[in-house]
Amino acid sequence: MLINRMTGVAAAALALTMGLAGCGSSDADTQKDPGSVSGPKGDPIVFYDITDATGLGAVSAAISQFTVGELAAQDYINENGGVGGRPIKIVKCDSKADPAATTACAQAAVNDKAVAKLGLSVAWGENGFPVIKRAGIPSLNPPVNPQDLQDGEGSFVTGGSSEYEAQVQYIGEELDARSLVVFTDENPSGQDHVTRVKAAVKNYGFDIDVQAVYLPAGTADPTPFVAKAVSSDPDAIMTNQSGAQAVSAYSAFAQQGYPAEQIFNQGGAADYESFFDKVDGSVSDGTMFAYAYENPDNTENADVKLYRDAMEKYAGREGKSEFYQWGFANVMTLADIAEEIGADKFDAASLKEFLTDVEDFPMFMAQPLSRSLSTKTAPAQLRPQIQILQYKDGKLETVRGWFNPYEAMK
Repeated sequence: MLINRMTGVAAAALALTMGLAGCGSSDADTQKDPGSVSGPKGDPIVFYDITDATGLGAVSAAISQFTVGELAAQDYINENGGVGGRPIKIVKCDSKADPAATTACAQAAVNDKAVAKLGLSVAWGENGFPVIKRAGIPSLNPPVNPQDLQDGEGSFVTGGSSEYEAQVQYIGEELDARSLVVFTDENPSGQDHVTRVKAAVKNYGFDIDVQAVYLPAGTADPTPFVAKAVSSDPDAIMTNQSGAQAVSAYSAFAQQGYPAEQIFNQGGAADYESFFDKVDGSVSDGTMFAYAYENPDNTENADVKLYRDAMEKYAGREGKSEFYQWGFANVMTLADIAEEIGADKFDAASLKEFLTDVEDFPMFMAQPLSRSLSTKTAPAQLRPQIQILQYKDGKLETVRGWFNPYEAMK
């Protein structure tokens, strides 16, 4: 199954989803359904949100944050005049984590002359992607399929994929670590996690002993596996547990007395709704995260302030999640690209041409998009830069600003 080939972004999304499925968010009473602002009367700019809203045990709980963020951005743009008199129109299509449904959504995007594919679909790479690639429609799916990163002609990745490497670089340089445990799921995604960490250690030239502790699927109590992970007193632990899984795992780490500031995770796990608001501060205080967008607690940043206000106004949410931010940022950046190209000329073909050779174009709430930053193994990656954030005293703090983890590799 394609789900078994997920990269870290999708693994975090699925784990976060499972955590959210059984609990409400901290601002559930005020949540709204964004996407109601129609905007100006010009020819709509159509984006297709192809996201797994159902399937795999209602995977929507976390992945749908992409959709909510996109629709909030649509409302903000439309209420402010659209793009050159053209409204943004986001069409939702449930890919259900199912190959047939994913292909059907892709064909619908082609039929509706969509300008780009948005959202997150775990079965996208071998199913929907070939359909829209033949039609010349750019794909902005997060890197959850091999094709998302490896096909630089039709896929354009705006974040993610370099979190593990960023964590290794920080751990090696800032902690001067000599031992590291990867605490991850016992599945192909977890095995890929370990492989990438070991490769990064080698490529950076660090002298770090890497050990793996795998958490079997369906484990109700991770305590014995956490005990194994901390038994050698490693200098750092890397994990990709999110949502309810993170609540259980981090609580067990705290019970074992392992310092939270030595535990590193991905940005998708730094979620207030499913993690920070669900655990005592003594469990989460000090935890570390690689993060692909601006710190959502840094409202002194103009983009973050605009984003937080828009999320509150149109979605009734604080939006303090990397996935909310990712969806919002994609739509805002595409609107800026449309302005750059010219609203009257903006379509799938002009967007694809622009993204193929893009250099140093500002991305909303993130670092600029640049084709020159892609690598041989990830030619579709337009923005590998990462920050390291720490949760401290009830908010996220930036402990290392933007850096490209690939630049320091041998």
